[in-house]
Amino acid sequence: MTMEYQSVQPSGKAQSGAERMRAYRRRRRSGLRCVKVRVGRADLDGLVETGHLSPDKRKDLHAIELAIEDFMFDYFTRAFRNT
Repeated sequence: MTMEYQSVQPSGKAQSGAERMRAYRRRRRSGLRCVKVRVGRADLDGLVETGHLSPDKRKDLHAIELAIEDFMFDYFTRAFRNT
C-alpha cells in the first residue's frame, strides 16, 4: 500500500476562494481529507518521545502538523506490514 501525504505549506499570503476550492477538489480527487484534531500536552509529549517532534517545536503549528503526518504514516505502515 502506498501512502502519499501532501502537506499544506503556509504561503504567507491569502488565497482567493477559487484557489482554496481548487485545492480542496484536488485533495478530494486524490482521496485526501483535511481534518481538525485537538492536540493536548500529552499528545505533544508522545510525539516528542517517539521522535516525531522536536521539543523546541512544540508551539510550531506546521511542525506539529508534519509530526502528526509522520506518526500516522509510521503507524499505518507498521500495521499493514504486520498483516
